[in-house]
Amino acid sequence: MKKKQNDDDSIGISYGFELHFDEYQRPVLKVTDAQPEDTESIKTVVTAALNAANNNQEATPKAFLNETSPCILPFQSYIDLYFAKADLKPNTIANYRSKLEDARQFFGDNRGPRAITQIDIVAYSEHVKNKIENPTTQGLYIQIVLSFINWHRIRSGDSILTSSTLIPARHTPEHDDREEFSNDDM
Repeated sequence: MKKKQNDDDSIGISYGFELHFDEYQRPVLKVTDAQPEDTESIKTVVTAALNAANNNQEATPKAFLNETSPCILPFQSYIDLYFAKADLKPNTIANYRSKLEDARQFFGDNRGPRAITQIDIVAYSEHVKNKIENPTTQGLYIQIVLSFINWHRIRSGDSILTSSTLIPARHTPEHDDREEFSNDDM
């Protein structure tokens, strides 16, 4: 460990890294010449410096590198995090699992909930409508996936996405969905 000998001494650290922006204009940082055990620390320092230089409200690494950053975790990790922290009942998790797996396959494993846009939700709803015949089931898929995405987005301070015009409309009036009670039933 190098120590300062006097107040005029400075300590220099030289590491290489690449910084580029993905298609969503989010920074992606790759450390190129450091020991594996130093990589995370370097990412933390560089990210904090970028945040401070850009006058972000939060000059900490959290803005770019946290558990909900779209650049860090595979989609399946977001599903696991959601199931662990969203306080869902076991039956709900079992019901949601197939819908979220469908979303993972559609969006890809390299995109997190923050990277998904309203346009992506429209495309996903079209995918669901083409894949599933029953309008009620289509609506469930869209609502469950959007709830999952918005759960993560809200916790990251991002705006929520909507499905209000994407849920399929009922083809039959509500009163035709069930038979009326007869006088004997009453």
